[in-house]
Amino acid sequence: MRNLPCERLQIVASHSNNLPALVLVNKHIHRCLAVTLYRRIDFSTESNTKALLNTLQKSWALRKYPQVFYTTLQIHLVFGHSERLCAMLGEVLMLTPNTTEIPLIFDFSDAQVTWKRTEYPFQLRILGISGVSKDFFSTDFAQTRKTIEHVDLSLPSDSRLRKLQNFVAAPEPEVFPKLKSVRGMRALVQHILPGRPISSVSLWDTIDKKKAVPLLIEALSKTTAPLHVGLGMSPNSWYKRVRAFFSNISCAHGSIRTLKLWFCPPNRDLDSAPLDPEPVYVFLQVT
Repeated sequence: MRNLPCERLQIVASHSNNLPALVLVNKHIHRCLAVTLYRRIDFSTESNTKALLNTLQKSWALRKYPQVFYTTLQIHLVFGHSERLCAMLGEVLMLTPNTTEIPLIFDFSDAQVTWKRTEYPFQLRILGISGVSKDFFSTDFAQTRKTIEHVDLSLPSDSRLRKLQNFVAAPEPEVFPKLKSVRGMRALVQHILPGRPISSVSLWDTIDKKKAVPLLIEALSKTTAPLHVGLGMSPNSWYKRVRAFFSNISCAHGSIRTLKLWFCPPNRDLDSAPLDPEPVYVFLQVT
């Protein structure tokens, strides 16, 4: 199989999401082609990260065959906080010019070594981060990613990280100038809304405090595009205030096209719920 043409190798490799299975087919092919033929690569352990880095480093010889590349290479990271692993991630990203989406499942503040580079070869469209530091928007990486259209800002359950959400500095106007959609916790999202052409906002938050509602309405009123807003809520906190909230938000932002409010089960922890949950019941949707 080592002598198969690249077109044939693409067929062999691209129909498998199981890296070890591909190794069994042909160790040489896997080592050289895995990174060019997979849309998504998952790291779950340190050893997998090392193996992928070796694969990437050996793939340079195939750069003269552009037909084997996908237009999208998504990297999904799941490993513990380690400066050494984050440095290794930086090396991996330098070898993935087709990357358009990066969801990071570790604290952004622990990954600063990854963002020291500004010469990454990809044009990123989607960035997802679980846990952010107070200087998230001022990093060189954030300020040089002009092509990002969607940002997903979530917070892990770790109480130390959750305390950061109210101390995140608002980004300068030149950060994410093409941003079209954002989702995450209200305390984070409200910093990024003003002055950007955002048309979609999705919040999964327990915004049941009285002071949270006017802050949210004020932030939504500063966007520059017609909005489609989705809000997750606790029915125990909101069932008496939905009408008043809808009236206030409609008056504050006349260009809202869709407002969707949904519940999650009362026994479910809203703070740890996914940012794009399966709605249990759509309480109100106005278009």
